[in-house]
Amino acid sequence: MSPKHNSLNTNLQWSWPEWKLSVDDNGWLLASTDGEALVSWPTGLPLLPATGNGSPVLGEVAVREVDEQTVEVMAGVSGLPEISEVRLRLVHKGDHLEMQASFTAACDGALFAWEILPAGAKLDLYRVHHIRNRHGSPRVVERYNLAGELTGGELGEGGRYAGFRISTDSTDYQFAPNPSYFVFEKNERNVFLGTKDIPQGFGMVLEAENYHVKRLCLDYGQGIFQFRKDETLQSPVFCLFVNRDCDYWDTIDQWVDTLISEKWIGDPAGRKFSEAMYKPYLGPWIDQVYFGRIEGDTGMVWNWGGESVERCRKIEDVCNEKFIRSEVERMEQYGLPFGSIGIDDRWFRWRGDYELHEGRFPDMRGLVDWLHDKGLKVLLWFPPFDVEPQAQMNLKREWLAGHGAKTKHGQSFLDYSNPAVQEEWLLPKLRLWLSDEPGCWNADGFKLDFMADKIPRNIPVFDRAWQGEEMFIWRWHKLVYETMKTIKPDSILLGCSAHPHLAQFQDWVRTFDVMDNDFRQHATRGLRIRHLTPGTMLSYDFHIDRTRFAAYLKQAISDRAHMEIGALFGMDEEIGGTELSLIKSYLDKCRPVPALRQSPADEAKFRQWTCL
Repeated sequence: MSPKHNSLNTNLQWSWPEWKLSVDDNGWLLASTDGEALVSWPTGLPLLPATGNGSPVLGEVAVREVDEQTVEVMAGVSGLPEISEVRLRLVHKGDHLEMQASFTAACDGALFAWEILPAGAKLDLYRVHHIRNRHGSPRVVERYNLAGELTGGELGEGGRYAGFRISTDSTDYQFAPNPSYFVFEKNERNVFLGTKDIPQGFGMVLEAENYHVKRLCLDYGQGIFQFRKDETLQSPVFCLFVNRDCDYWDTIDQWVDTLISEKWIGDPAGRKFSEAMYKPYLGPWIDQVYFGRIEGDTGMVWNWGGESVERCRKIEDVCNEKFIRSEVERMEQYGLPFGSIGIDDRWFRWRGDYELHEGRFPDMRGLVDWLHDKGLKVLLWFPPFDVEPQAQMNLKREWLAGHGAKTKHGQSFLDYSNPAVQEEWLLPKLRLWLSDEPGCWNADGFKLDFMADKIPRNIPVFDRAWQGEEMFIWRWHKLVYETMKTIKPDSILLGCSAHPHLAQFQDWVRTFDVMDNDFRQHATRGLRIRHLTPGTMLSYDFHIDRTRFAAYLKQAISDRAHMEIGALFGMDEEIGGTELSLIKSYLDKCRPVPALRQSPADEAKFRQWTCL
């Protein structure tokens, strides 16, 4: 049968237990098994590429059945000099639809996006769930009404529903990178749409209004993903499914289970943890801020943002060998059962160089050996993507993305995709910091920080295989973690990336500091970590407000979480030694459970807090 213009010329009818897909000359229809429409559009294909010249116009379309479970769609396109044909592959899997598109470039160009659904697609759904988290709220999932937000008064009296735009990039929250997916909801049904592999983009973007898609795409940055004539490019592999009588986290579990069973990510069942990883972590940062108060300072000791240069410098100066030794002495005074300790900001002079500040740490190896004698593993604080203006690294323009082009934060970006950066700087640094060889420090790992909103979307990197936020951070973790374990097999990475593909390259994943007394923020961020990073150990980060510290400790034990405690001196002075005795009583009871994805007894309560 000859192909038709902009018509699929097919009658594809696929079904799953809770839903079905129909594709024919009337268009695409995703519906429940009882016939209720969920998503539909009359013309066009999913996963069309967009370049700097716009999106393609479909021409003739032909369909080929590869087998009972696989269909290939070949579409001629016009309007773009770079692309003359697009191929779409649809695969019927056990409980989901798999989709992937590709094209062969007709000339050099740049990929700006993959358009996941055509503009105008109808969303017969109520809401979209979008994962976020910020300080000051236990909410980690935001819900958007697909009708839009009512503005301008009452509907029919000047009011109207305005559209919205959301993205899975990491620009306004803590964890990074965010996985590329959205969960749509209607009554008892959820519709999941996301990637199986690691995209090379900068988040999925949804613009919607009045139950219709204005744009749903995977953003590939501002012309930085460049390709050559005759090169074949593939989209990420997308996963689409519908489930019923499941909440948001059940839906995420179904996706992550698919990634595990199809071997997109490692099997968490095989992970092993050393005994030190089950013991709490002593993070002196809060005491460092406490001792960094200037005379007359009566503000909260944890108020870090927007501080004066004078106070920030004083806080940094507190980070020295004497301070670290005093923390351990206080730990021993109260018999607190810590298994590791951190050396925080600033054991180095400038971010980007990470050269030891010898004035503060004249004998780092001697200090680390002393801490080991005390039974403690030693972790260095390391924000890998920051390059401060004062850093000598700024002079190594050949190592910087865009030869020193500035990010939106006004900083250079150290291009870890460059083999010279890896071989001449990163790998030697890891050996210096972790090896027990003479002249090395013999530390035991790192506490990562400041990962969000760091990968520039307007500056290309040396190796295109690293391009994109998720891909760059994944490749960085893989390189660093595997090197760490080669140098020191029992080393520890305390990470901050709640992402399935990064799970196998982190040991602890932390909930980030909570800046007020609402301990629920740890619990709901813990939901995200437990469900999105199988095989890691959930770590409750610092809870800084003392007024509900006991509630924080109880919640961490209920959540079977690892704990980070960081205010031994400040807490003792402000509340008294009884508080430290309380900490000891809880830490003695704490036995975290790694890779916990079965719900603790009160997880229903956590889930209610998720969308407050």
